[in-house]
Amino acid sequence: MKSLPVSLAVVTTCALALAALAQEAKAPADKPKPPEKPPIKALYEGKPAEAAGQALLQQALKAAPGDGWVMVSAGRVFYLSGEKGRGEELFQKAAQAGLDGESLLLVARSYAEGGEWAKAETWIGKALAKDDDPDLLAEAGALYLTYGDRAKGEELLAKVFGRPEADPEMLVKAAGGFLKVRGR
Repeated sequence: MKSLPVSLAVVTTCALALAALAQEAKAPADKPKPPEKPPIKALYEGKPAEAAGQALLQQALKAAPGDGWVMVSAGRVFYLSGEKGRGEELFQKAAQAGLDGESLLLVARSYAEGGEWAKAETWIGKALAKDDDPDLLAEAGALYLTYGDRAKGEELLAKVFGRPEADPEMLVKAAGGFLKVRGR
């Protein structure tokens, strides 16, 4: 049998490759697997609507803990579907975490649609104190128009349409307020 010349580099490379393979063989036993996520379909398929909705809301809250927009959105669904206490709890928790004007206005819209205008007006005030963005002003003005305070609604719209950059979306929001369109 004839021997082949083997360089030190080849031997070192082979030894390193074998060591890496040995390490990979150990790795799965050392590291625990992350928990498997249930398929979303399993949360609602074959379940009554109430149970399906609850499961989806809980999954959304679990998937995005601390996300103010998710908390407000889930709170809105709880609140408007009859679980007002649970919805309000999420609104408060989200507010404590800090919300932008748009999120605060979504809380206000939820209260308005739920028939609690005094609470809605409080949250509109919080939103306007935080942000004077024209889009937010137009939406707040539309809420006032929709729920019966035309003078306040027009006052807010004057701030929007007194600016040269009023866009068509703001015009539509204002129109919705005058025409009492809810849930925009």
